[in-house]
Amino acid sequence: MTASPTHAVTLGSVSGTPLAADLKGSAVGGDPWALTKVQLSANYTAVNPPGFPDRPPAGQTGAGVWKPGVIPSGTIRYFHAHEAAALIAAGAAALHA
Repeated sequence: MTASPTHAVTLGSVSGTPLAADLKGSAVGGDPWALTKVQLSANYTAVNPPGFPDRPPAGQTGAGVWKPGVIPSGTIRYFHAHEAAALIAAGAAALHA
């Protein structure tokens, strides 16, 4: 994904390749912080960068706890739009209805 270095944050990795998301915009949903539901097509190792807000809980928009770690391929869950866009651009996810 192409992103300005000042707006890009590494949020994890797919198959050992760092995944950077552009926090200033998103091709998915317009608002980079909007919730976007995707299905992963690869294992995604998510990290929690310092100062970055928690991700939405798996499969829901309400209560629950998010923890960094491996999110397995096939998982359907919500991400913020900028992270979803980065996953889709990396070929590691597709939008899910």
